[in-house]
Amino acid sequence: ALESDFDFKDVTLGVAGAGDVGSRVIDVFQKDGADVLYVDAAGKSEEFNQNATRLPDIEALLHRPLEARDTYVVSLHLPKGVAVPLETARGIDILVNTSSGWNINEDALMQAIDEGRIGRAVLDVFKHEGEDFQNDRISQFVSDDRLIITPHIAYNDPRAIQKTLQMTI
Repeated sequence: ALESDFDFKDVTLGVAGAGDVGSRVIDVFQKDGADVLYVDAAGKSEEFNQNATRLPDIEALLHRPLEARDTYVVSLHLPKGVAVPLETARGIDILVNTSSGWNINEDALMQAIDEGRIGRAVLDVFKHEGEDFQNDRISQFVSDDRLIITPHIAYNDPRAIQKTLQMTI
């Protein structure tokens, strides 16, 4: 089981995609005190305790609920190609996208940040992954203090390496 040393009692977490990764994120945040909202197309809602609230669609998740705690974080765990309508987002303190760069419109993300509808974003995936990181968009992202850019290295986790080895042998 994943564990953390954080206390998330002042956090409301919204998770888009409650599959394998999203459900693990929910589990960690709930164990550390966060209030959790989620959108799930995978039918895994019965796996979460009664403190998680299922929302009808991603648009509802992108609008900070009135009962949200001090910090509202939205974490995306969606299959490639599921469009996230950031044009309608409001009240999100931190948006995390670790699923696919194709899920968000980078221009809409920057506009939402510029307009204050999203405070910060954490990205480890980009629409044009693998392309030259000297392009203007990546340079803009890296130099913007409102963005945290990390490499997409989930494959480098010891469990992922073990699973890869088992599948290969």
